[in-house]
Amino acid sequence: MELTPRAITRLKNEKKHIQEVLLPEIRKRLTAANEDGDLPENNPWLTAKEDLEATRIRLFEIDDILATATIITKTKHKTILLGDTVTIEFMSKKETFTLVSSIEANPKKNFLSVDSPIGKEILHNKPGDIVFVKTPVGKISVKILTKS
Repeated sequence: MELTPRAITRLKNEKKHIQEVLLPEIRKRLTAANEDGDLPENNPWLTAKEDLEATRIRLFEIDDILATATIITKTKHKTILLGDTVTIEFMSKKETFTLVSSIEANPKKNFLSVDSPIGKEILHNKPGDIVFVKTPVGKISVKILTKS
């Protein structure tokens, strides 16, 4: 999986937070609930066990992503690639966003996934190109204005 340096940093920070904050907190909750006894009927203990399992799964996911990720670097190229910031025009309005992997996508912060309908269509095109994006209401034309 290709990731931007920002995504790698975010994942490393999330891993550190899990290891230094979440896991110790969950272990404290488990210890406190364990002291209450009657574990099969102890809701705080069951909840803490579930939280521990979910947190460990997330930690394994992060480790797997970090172990297999390829960090993309900015290079001079004419076509739009992962990590590029792009300005497009569609339906009489302009939008600027950064094209990212699906795990980094956050449209509210202008991070658009390469797996989204617009992302798929503009990837590997260049400024000046017009692409057509399938939407629930039909195809819309999208003009690529700039990239950086």
